[in-house]
Amino acid sequence: MQTLAFAAKLLAACSLVIYTFSIPSNARLLDPRQANGFVSPSVDPFYRVPANISSYKPGDVIRSRKVSTYATSAKTSYQVLYASSLANTTTYDVATDATVTTLLSPYFPAAGPMKIWGLALPIDSTGKDCQSSFSFQLGALSKAKATAFPAIFGVISNYALNKGWYVSVPDYMGSQATWISGNGEGFGMLDGVRVVANHKETVGSKSTKDAKIAIYGYSGGAHAVSWAGQLHQSYAPTLNLVGVVSGGIPVDVKQMLSQLNKGPFSGFVLGSIAGVAAATPKLQAWLDTNLNAQGRNDIYATRATGGDSQCILDLLLRNLNKDINSYFANKDWQNDPTVSSSLDENTLGYGSEGQIPGTLPQLILQSQTDEIISPPQVQSYVDSQCAGGANINYQKIGTGEHIATAFQTLPIALQWTSGVLDGTLKQSGCQTTYTPFLPLLSQNKDANKILGVDIVSALKKYQGTDFGFNGIKFK
Repeated sequence: MQTLAFAAKLLAACSLVIYTFSIPSNARLLDPRQANGFVSPSVDPFYRVPANISSYKPGDVIRSRKVSTYATSAKTSYQVLYASSLANTTTYDVATDATVTTLLSPYFPAAGPMKIWGLALPIDSTGKDCQSSFSFQLGALSKAKATAFPAIFGVISNYALNKGWYVSVPDYMGSQATWISGNGEGFGMLDGVRVVANHKETVGSKSTKDAKIAIYGYSGGAHAVSWAGQLHQSYAPTLNLVGVVSGGIPVDVKQMLSQLNKGPFSGFVLGSIAGVAAATPKLQAWLDTNLNAQGRNDIYATRATGGDSQCILDLLLRNLNKDINSYFANKDWQNDPTVSSSLDENTLGYGSEGQIPGTLPQLILQSQTDEIISPPQVQSYVDSQCAGGANINYQKIGTGEHIATAFQTLPIALQWTSGVLDGTLKQSGCQTTYTPFLPLLSQNKDANKILGVDIVSALKKYQGTDFGFNGIKFK
């Protein structure tokens, strides 16, 4: 009965939000590539990695086009295919992949050095047609819109644009949608902000010299920005990255597999294995050999495109309570050397490059009752980083579901980001703050002051939207 109730909530959530977007009656909801003339990334030539990709450097512009997005305060909005690197890349001066970002410019750029804000949407899927650039477009019938995240983060982008910041919303998973692949997502995020200075249609006459960059992500987006912080010094040391904000970080893939297996969030287990394998040839080969028929069907289906795409809600609904252990003859499969090493390599803080230096300020936000991300794994990561000399403001929130906390912490996240970009926030070393609870965004007396009345009013339109995660609603 519990499973049926959860499935009903997911279906209700999809129905509610899809209705909200006023889809034409003649549109085929199950095949978004054929509706309204929009072509999904898996079949759109614009997204194709060029054959001569090695002639580009990471962060180079390959091609671009104007688009309309949910960020209504933007002066210009472009999709840009930019050069980046595959997860297993070891030579950083030659591109090996290409992916797309949405670049937004403000009407009135902030004074002083250019301010760039990298926004990592919580894609939380391994389907190529679930990418942010597609779902962030007005009119494009991406199945990722069933959560309303793109529309809500469009409003949040308006806050940044009104502050005079340039905004990049990258498809940080790369062309192969390698979700939860640490290096791949880190490369995609860093190049997604590096490309801003190279896109003349976006920057116009604004000087890019000494541009200051801050990045923000929650849930799967937090994984991307945290890895970007971890890889910054080795991969893109010339970027003036001044702050990283992350919340609800999936730090440890192994821990997540154990915690979420055979439950309402089992889809994340299957999707994460598929995503890591897409970036890790040795793991992909091992799965091809060791998965049983049902396992191959279920795990590889999470990579489907078009009408079969498993974007967040579909990923959860189609894989409720599935047991990944049932797909292997060896129930101790996670301890196989190939599997274990592949998962370790995608765990934050692992290895010789796992320490983020104290020169990079971080804000980490984590609810202590998060039902998806185990708070102890985040605490362990913070403790380890701080022992190595990191610069972290760790904000522990006493109560709050995973998704609700993302929005309730927005005033904290954006005020902190403003501080690091304008230079008024000075932070060093590690500190932990505990807040028993945060008020709903609509009841937060500081929200209007920090975000602005117009932004809070726009966000209130989405209050009550059911995201399908155990009945969690936008608050």
